[in-house]
Amino acid sequence: MSILRRLLNDPKKTSPRKAITKLLQEWTSADIEITEGINLRESYQPWFDWFAETYDQDVSELFWSADQDVDAFLKRIEAIDWSPGEAERGKAIFAERQCTACHTVQTRIGPHLNGITKRFSVADLFAEIIDPNRNLSPAYAPRVYETKSGESYFGFPVYNSPATTIVQTGASTTVRLTSDDPYTERKSDTSLMPAGLLEGLSDQQLADFYAFIKTL
Repeated sequence: MSILRRLLNDPKKTSPRKAITKLLQEWTSADIEITEGINLRESYQPWFDWFAETYDQDVSELFWSADQDVDAFLKRIEAIDWSPGEAERGKAIFAERQCTACHTVQTRIGPHLNGITKRFSVADLFAEIIDPNRNLSPAYAPRVYETKSGESYFGFPVYNSPATTIVQTGASTTVRLTSDDPYTERKSDTSLMPAGLLEGLSDQQLADFYAFIKTL
């Protein structure tokens, strides 16, 4: 289950997500069918709800999510000793959690993080990471595209013409919409940045992560 939740951080990991859910269906009696939507965490939430209901232990603590009380998480980081943080280990975490593609260059997906620790306090920075929707800038608010054929896409328009619209759906992914399949377009208040990026990190790993961000 922890692997499945981590895979939700990368929209391109469709095949391994499907493989894991197929195994879960074979190993359990749960009759849960998943259809991936724009919000992957909402799509797969039935499996985590089932897991929490099935086991008596407080397993919800194993699967931190953005629904967790932000204030509770910030109280945790107040007690963290940041001094042992090592930037090289933090760099590996930064890459593993899929932060590199969207935040090492200026893109429509996410801002560059140069000097971010000089502009944000530790608490404010981590609050933005654990809940990317709390102060979503209009510059990074994506749009939802729904086609007449039933497809949905979530991203930013990078090219428009009367016949074609190209939508950036990820750091390196785009989709092409054409007038052959008419679509509607609307604003979204949900960040393209996935929630739960700090899920499962120990206090030491959080210190390492922060140590690396300070080097930017």
